[in-house]
Amino acid sequence: MKNLLVVGLVIFIMGLFTGTLLNKINQELFKTKLNSVVVIDGDTIHVVNNNKVEKIRLVGIDCHETHYNSRAEFQSKIYKLYLEEIYQKGESEKVYLENLINDNQDNIYIARKGKDKYNRTLGTLYIGRKININKLLLENNICPPYVERF
Repeated sequence: MKNLLVVGLVIFIMGLFTGTLLNKINQELFKTKLNSVVVIDGDTIHVVNNNKVEKIRLVGIDCHETHYNSRAEFQSKIYKLYLEEIYQKGESEKVYLENLINDNQDNIYIARKGKDKYNRTLGTLYIGRKININKLLLENNICPPYVERF
């Protein structure tokens, strides 16, 4: 009976280790190096591959808009800012992301996470395979977290 418990415990621990290891391997496999990145705004980029443009929306962040649209109106209401302030913040966030990408041009990766309702790829950007750009934008208060409209 004791041997059976030991064997069960070993299998359980191996399962935990294997699951964690497989998860880490899967995360690395799904990160793709990006070339020809064009920053549209603080949370949207376009990537050109084989003459096709892939529109990518960074998940978890909601940078301010750079021009008028319904999202800018929504941001103006929830952040209690004038539209001009929204646009100014949006331009600053765009420049920050452009500089980050340009400074690390040969070392930008993405982990794709599906599509949104506008058929944009949802993704997390990385510098190398370690530094999460989406998280960096949030932690440094460059962009606020994404807020769903009610």
